[in-house]
Amino acid sequence: MLTSFFKKSGPLNFLVVSLYILLFAVVSFFLENNESFDLYELGKSALLVLLLVFSLFLLDFIVRKNGLAQMNAYTILFFATLVCFFPFIFKDIALVGASVCVLFALRRMFSLQSIKNTERKILDASLWLAVATFLYFPSILMVMGLLWAIFIMPIKKLRYFFIPVVGFLGAFLIATAYYLWVDDDIEWFFNLFVQPSWDFTAYGIRATLIAIAFVSASFLWALFFRLGAISRLQKKERPNFLLVVYVVFISLTMILFSHKKDTTELLFAFAPMAIILANYVEHDSDKWFKELLLWLFILLPFLRFFVG
Repeated sequence: MLTSFFKKSGPLNFLVVSLYILLFAVVSFFLENNESFDLYELGKSALLVLLLVFSLFLLDFIVRKNGLAQMNAYTILFFATLVCFFPFIFKDIALVGASVCVLFALRRMFSLQSIKNTERKILDASLWLAVATFLYFPSILMVMGLLWAIFIMPIKKLRYFFIPVVGFLGAFLIATAYYLWVDDDIEWFFNLFVQPSWDFTAYGIRATLIAIAFVSASFLWALFFRLGAISRLQKKERPNFLLVVYVVFISLTMILFSHKKDTTELLFAFAPMAIILANYVEHDSDKWFKELLLWLFILLPFLRFFVG
């Protein structure tokens, strides 16, 4: 039974989920490159798989360290399957890199409920978000999540809200010095500004529509039940749970203002969505429904190859 296997968290669970991503990436790569074999594309795909597998470990660390879910492998399973629902993600290395940077920032944002090393945590989160912004400009919107994380801290001071400005300014000056040295260019930053695209043609593909409908329905169902149970959460757990929900909606805003709409931009929402889905599976009492849900999440990404 899937629920019994992923109810535990150990090396075997990580291996299985990592192999799941690898298998999907291999199938996707060879189905889309059946007429030509490009070593460059193969190497790029391999690097993307490594970054996504690393994201699994990083997400699990965030969840464990901050008590966002119980000690199980549901979160990484949902994250892996959500990624595989949208195979275009395996083609955009800059976006995946930006997603990893956002995860590093989230690690610091969730840890702000502990009052130790507060200034350093805020600065670290700011620097990671700055790097993410350089890779994928809509990532700058995640600063709203950082400001909210500061606002809900047990003890907050006015100066904390100015630290992100210092972090972004420092990253900007370092990047400007680099471009001056390498390319003698001081206008590099303006190249980051790209007009949002409102072309949702890629979302009209039948397989993509089915994936979005299933993922959205599952997430909204889980979110509805978890928000209903928020009063049963311990007081110290509520701020970070609400931060998870807030990050989901910031991610959706990032998706809306993305300069391309090919479904890769959905990646930014998958980590917080996976946490909420895992919370639902942990606490829902209907074992057969949980079993069916996990099987659907695992199998449906592969069925898209046959739907077209």
